[in-house]
Amino acid sequence: MTTNGREHDVNAAKIKVVGVGGGGSNAVSRMFRERITGVEYIVVNTDSQALIRSDVPLKIQIGDELTGGKGVGGDPELGMRSAEESREELYEAVRDSDMVFVAVGMGGGTGTGAAAVIGQVAKETGAALLARVPHASGMLDGTYTPGMTFDSSDHRSHRKQEWLENSLGKVSRLDFLYGEGSGRTIGQAAMQFVLAEPTVTSVLPNFLNESQLQEFVAAPDTPPLTEDELSRIADLYDHGFYVEEAVAPTGQG
Repeated sequence: MTTNGREHDVNAAKIKVVGVGGGGSNAVSRMFRERITGVEYIVVNTDSQALIRSDVPLKIQIGDELTGGKGVGGDPELGMRSAEESREELYEAVRDSDMVFVAVGMGGGTGTGAAAVIGQVAKETGAALLARVPHASGMLDGTYTPGMTFDSSDHRSHRKQEWLENSLGKVSRLDFLYGEGSGRTIGQAAMQFVLAEPTVTSVLPNFLNESQLQEFVAAPDTPPLTEDELSRIADLYDHGFYVEEAVAPTGQG
């Protein structure tokens, strides 16, 4: 396949998965334990203790001068500045990659602030694909359904029902991009959007096992988004997906 002017063998592509902050690092730790063949895992955090607890071998502590290894205390701007402080080290970690996936929980802490900087660094290396992967992927894969509730011990129990329903309403308006006849899954459609819109570095689908990761790797070989599809996406964005917005509460990460 060819992406960004570079030729790639899907099976030989050098793939790195970078977990940023608490949520992203936890997700990458789970994937690391499954040992996906041909994938290198990296965890990035401002919290030195969290890095010590991670079983991922390659760890990068960012913002040591700013935070002293104590985290950002829910301040995403400090997370962003920490990534900028450690930009050179981050570049060295991903510079020889064909594909870079950045996993982040977007809970309002290190990952929320640092993910965009790490994404910029990855793009500077010429990596073929970049995906920022927040936990909202459940909206796309059917994990969440209208009216569902969570036990009080579940971190999702604080989410307002209106936010869940509105988010599901937005997802339902994207069904023209994937499924039977399209030649692509929703995750592959999201990747095609990244390829078509170079300024976009955020997609929602998550991946937790080898088959899901291969789905993303194969995305550039699926049918590209048409002008009509891109126009419909732009219209949805311009009109808030025609759904009244409800604000999701801030968590940790």
